[in-house]
Amino acid sequence: MTLVKLLYLDEHATTQPSPRVVTAVTQAMRCCGNASSSHHPGRAMGAMVERAREQVARAAGVEPSLVVFTSGATEANNLAIRGAVEACDRDGNGRRRIVTTATEHSSILSTCRALEAQGRAELTVVPVDGDGAVDLVALEQALGPDVAIVSVMHANNEIGTINDIAAVARICDRFGAPLHVDCCQTFAKIPLDPGLADYVSASAHKLRGPTGVGALICGSEDARRWLVPQQTGGTQEDGERAGTTNTHGIVGFGEAAEETRAAWAAGEGQHLAALRTMLFTMLRDGLGSEWVRLNGPGEARRRLPHNLNVTFVGVCPISLDEAVRDRVAVSGAAACRALGGERSHVLEAIGSPDDGATVRFGLGQITQAEVMQVARLFCDAARRLRGSACPIPGARS
Repeated sequence: MTLVKLLYLDEHATTQPSPRVVTAVTQAMRCCGNASSSHHPGRAMGAMVERAREQVARAAGVEPSLVVFTSGATEANNLAIRGAVEACDRDGNGRRRIVTTATEHSSILSTCRALEAQGRAELTVVPVDGDGAVDLVALEQALGPDVAIVSVMHANNEIGTINDIAAVARICDRFGAPLHVDCCQTFAKIPLDPGLADYVSASAHKLRGPTGVGALICGSEDARRWLVPQQTGGTQEDGERAGTTNTHGIVGFGEAAEETRAAWAAGEGQHLAALRTMLFTMLRDGLGSEWVRLNGPGEARRRLPHNLNVTFVGVCPISLDEAVRDRVAVSGAAACRALGGERSHVLEAIGSPDDGATVRFGLGQITQAEVMQVARLFCDAARRLRGSACPIPGARS
């Protein structure tokens, strides 16, 4: 029996830890000691954590003291948003409104909506343009003296749109509104001026590090101290985030940040962009441009180099998933939305028609030959399935 290699193109959901990261995590796990303890084993573990903090800080372009380790970007996003709302309430400054965009990750939108439902904040959701970029005019009109925090992602996890954070920051500065930026898809890859945002979220598993670890990176010591901690208990992370230090995860995060920063500085982004262009060209040429619609920016500089999001017009998403899932790992929109499942809020926000199967390709550890295999697989499946009814009642074909 011949085993067929499963080709992995879901890098926006998670990435495979690199050998360097696996080695670092394994070595850290062989050591015993609580990083908060004062004895020799504890100090040794603490030194590992601080080395990793320096590595993550270098990738962010900030001082190590501004890095607060968390369990991931979801916790970092919650710390920034909930922490800002509670800080404003504590200070009695009347700022209780959150401003964000229609295409943010669910960890942002769900958190904002929960705070609004609890009566702890008001929410303003700013629209995006047809490519998924924040509407800067609408953003400026939405701001005022009552804004507790603005949250705008650096790059979209579904359609790859890169927002102009410098322009967003200028608008926020005019209103004195703190700015939070979710950098999950860009951290250590596409640089962000460290002076632009008050808070930046990052996640290790998006850059070939371990799952279960991330960071909130603050723009200044004042910004760090202003937030109200959301996890209380001990004095870990200088009181900003209590809980026993995840030493081996943090060590892996540090190695991943350093390795990724070096790889992208050496041209990894350009390499992936070339593979992405090849994949899209083969899909479009193989099926016809009228049957493959690009979602998100067509202009390369406005899109993540390793992102391709397309709709196969007239193809049932459930049938397409069944046809390809044993050969290739991709996402229908985001990892938390199965192919054929709930309609993507991102596609709704950009006005993409609901007329086919949408697939997000996230390129990473893949060769040119494998990209060609993927293109042929999807062309063959889409051509065969075009116009066929979906296998479940009520599903659109």
